[in-house]
Amino acid sequence: MTVSDNSSSSLKNNVLELSKHSIIYGVGVLSRLSSFILLPIHTAYLSQHDYGILILILSFIGITTVFTTYGLNVSFLRWYVPETDAEERRRIFSICYYGVAGMTLLLAVTIVTTSQPLADFLLRDSSYKPMFMIAGLILLMDSLFHFPQMLLQARKNSFGYIGVVFLNVTLNLGLSYYFIVQKGLGIQGVLYSALIAGFAAFVVTIPFVLKHLTIHFSFDKYKEFVKYGIPYVANYLFVVLIDLSDRFLLERFIDTEKVALYSANYKIGAAMAIVVNAFRLAWHPFFLSLSNSPDAKRTFGRVFSYFFLLSCGLFLFISIFIEDIVRVNIGGFHLIAEKYWEGTFIIPWVLFSYVISGSYVIFAAGIHITKKTKYTPLFTGAGLLTNIVANIILIPLLGIYGAAISTALGYGVMTIIQYFTVQKFYYVKYEFDRILKVLASTAIIFATYKIFFFGSNIAVKAALFIAYPVVLYLFRFFLKSEWNEVKSLSVKLLGRAN
Repeated sequence: MTVSDNSSSSLKNNVLELSKHSIIYGVGVLSRLSSFILLPIHTAYLSQHDYGILILILSFIGITTVFTTYGLNVSFLRWYVPETDAEERRRIFSICYYGVAGMTLLLAVTIVTTSQPLADFLLRDSSYKPMFMIAGLILLMDSLFHFPQMLLQARKNSFGYIGVVFLNVTLNLGLSYYFIVQKGLGIQGVLYSALIAGFAAFVVTIPFVLKHLTIHFSFDKYKEFVKYGIPYVANYLFVVLIDLSDRFLLERFIDTEKVALYSANYKIGAAMAIVVNAFRLAWHPFFLSLSNSPDAKRTFGRVFSYFFLLSCGLFLFISIFIEDIVRVNIGGFHLIAEKYWEGTFIIPWVLFSYVISGSYVIFAAGIHITKKTKYTPLFTGAGLLTNIVANIILIPLLGIYGAAISTALGYGVMTIIQYFTVQKFYYVKYEFDRILKVLASTAIIFATYKIFFFGSNIAVKAALFIAYPVVLYLFRFFLKSEWNEVKSLSVKLLGRAN
């Protein structure tokens, strides 16, 4: 076998390993996104005003979660994954876990004791004080549950990851049906469900955590971990604010009902987040473990091409069929209640935002490998500034459409700046000729649908979607080696069938 053959085989094996873990984590992330799964219940049984209030409370929890880890999650993966000594791994996990648990407890107590001023400031209504008290407890349970998830991720125990998360969401779904549908508790029912499910998941992970904990705590190591990870506090905060700040701006500029309309449709578009988050969970330990391999950069370039190919395919599928998807009736429930269907026009922008977000995740490999984390707040800060300015300008003019466009602009700016910066100290030759072919194919099919076939029957839409790989073929996107792999796989499958 030649060196070239060895290199091609290694590249294929690397991509297959990443794909396997991404698919497995995809199931886990799908389970983790309980708010997406619960959309039919929330939008059917909560008024638009109450759903808008719920979104603002959940957004507050999401923003506050950034501070519970204060960068120790990044440090944990950076030190734990390359480490081979079992005892040293226990020490790394223990230092990070104790640090996160202490900070989370402090934040939870602060939220509970200041729940009234928080309700006054964020919702302009002190009667929501009990909701923020519950929110503080949810934050505590979720954070204590999150770190065992990261340990499973770092150890590539993807099936264990799925099992624990699936337990959490299944319980959340059952409790939500009981508290919201049967008991009619509204917003409180949603929060009670999340709190109880989070507590149950935390309890289940205790034996696993204890197995990997030690009483050892090194302040010197702790300071080193904090120093490395602290730039990511600003980084994660900026990213979360790009995702969530538009809810608060919509409430200020328009009203709570528009927050509900925007958020319900945004969550459908966030189906792309399932792909991106599943990929991210597999990608981080993957590129760290591959960083010293001679095939690393070539693999990173190929991964970007395949990610873009698949994510643009998902973009087209959801964008073309979304009007049919929201109208599917299962057991008396739609994906979102009929009163929210008027907002589906924002979904393609949300989908595209997450395609860009996935590109940002891939380009970030060089930052982690070279330990130049000091740059990350600059990228995300530029994205957040773009997002906020765009929201302030576009929301009064275009309403929820302006908010969706602003999200895409924010992600676009931060990704472009990151790419050009990282390439200076960790150059990867990405296959941009192939990326352009994917973009052109996607644009042609999407524009054709919107201009000529919008509102057509499912058969016409299916034909348009099937045209995606055909146009890619005409643009000569696929490599000869990829066609050979497809032919080889087809022969094997036919042989098994026979």
